[in-house]
Amino acid sequence: MWLSMAAIILTAGAGENSAVAQFKKMEQQVLKCKTLQTEVGIVAGAETETFLAMKGRMLVAPGNKVRMELEGEIRKEKDKMVMVSDGTKMSMSNTKRPAKDQETSKTMTEAALASYSRGGIVISLLMARSQGPDEKPKAFDIDKDMAILELKLGKKEALGGGEAQAIEYKVSLEGNKEPLLVTVWIDLKTNLPIKRVATVTEGKMTITITEKYAKTVLGCKLDEKEFVLPK
Repeated sequence: MWLSMAAIILTAGAGENSAVAQFKKMEQQVLKCKTLQTEVGIVAGAETETFLAMKGRMLVAPGNKVRMELEGEIRKEKDKMVMVSDGTKMSMSNTKRPAKDQETSKTMTEAALASYSRGGIVISLLMARSQGPDEKPKAFDIDKDMAILELKLGKKEALGGGEAQAIEYKVSLEGNKEPLLVTVWIDLKTNLPIKRVATVTEGKMTITITEKYAKTVLGCKLDEKEFVLPK
């Protein structure tokens, strides 16, 4: 997993080395955690137009058990999105589309944790939605599906009631021509992401996705009822 990071370290300057070390320290504790729960607020849009504004939560447990809930507006229409995996089957639904069960990926837990540490929750939802209901789920490879490029330190800022270190980087997504330009702010006390801004250019349009995380807990006890598929 960290072969790509090692390659970056060998060719980086001092500031870039610090960025790699800070990012690696954050990501290692996330990817190794037994469980994760976080609240998230998401805003996505292009220039002055907002496409999506939603709030919700994500729960991740061993055995490919994941729950994501988002509620708010998409294109100025109220919507609620729910994705639940019980470890074997996964259900995805929104206000206009009823839930339909499909097979869960055997790397679902890793993909969900990577979405928080590396690519963003919106990106993980888009990747999940790209799979058809009758298709076999693809195995997730973090350094192939969310490859990290060009890490560098940004500024330290007061954020979330404390001090946060900004780290700028690119994420190359499997199947995408252009990488995402990403800045993540890592809380210097908890060493966890508290904000991420990702931008991608499609033709003449630049889309910006901002995610803010709060009340994140690693290694917490989660109720198994959270991962029961809706009927």
